[in-house]
Amino acid sequence: MDDVAWLTVGLMIFAGAQVWVQWRSELARRTERRLAEDEATDRAFHFAWAEHFRLDSLAKRLETSDLVELTILGVLKPEDVLPGDAAKLTEALSAMGREAGFLGGVAGTLAHDTARQIAIYTGSVRSFAAELPESSVQLDSARIDWVHRVHDADIAEWAVSIRKSVRELSDLLWDAASHSPRASVERRLVFSDNMTSRVGKDAVAALSARSVKPTTP
Repeated sequence: MDDVAWLTVGLMIFAGAQVWVQWRSELARRTERRLAEDEATDRAFHFAWAEHFRLDSLAKRLETSDLVELTILGVLKPEDVLPGDAAKLTEALSAMGREAGFLGGVAGTLAHDTARQIAIYTGSVRSFAAELPESSVQLDSARIDWVHRVHDADIAEWAVSIRKSVRELSDLLWDAASHSPRASVERRLVFSDNMTSRVGKDAVAALSARSVKPTTP
């Protein structure tokens, strides 16, 4: 083989190597972009999931609590059902897809409707409590008993509606987040088997009921 032939072969090998290097570089860039996109979607998913978990906890507390008592004590507040950062939650849900964004918009409307229900309920309860005669002992327990004895029928349906709406809001946020492809990813979170926090144990138990699968060593 003459020099020209060897030169031709060398150029072909060099060109092939360049193509291979470019292909590997592009493959690496695509992999990095995909991982970055997955990580961003995961962050959005966990933000929405955290809000769902907060509302799920609130719904459970309201199911077993006396809403009149919570109102008189100043614990039940309309803002409890509103997200701390509505804009960020909307952005997170939208980042997970059109369906998640749409359901997130419905959840936002339900949250404000529920907050309005709570405002009407708490305002009514306080107004009824103010009817307690001046001669009566002005204790919170007396006000709570008064409202229940005299006005239970007027507010019972509101209490049922509030509990149902908060539960629906929590479930709706999960439905929105679960539309993300990342929601179906099995995340094996390994928790310590000697946890002492009751709240932590309950949280791990709640995770096991969702697509996030915790394990212990």
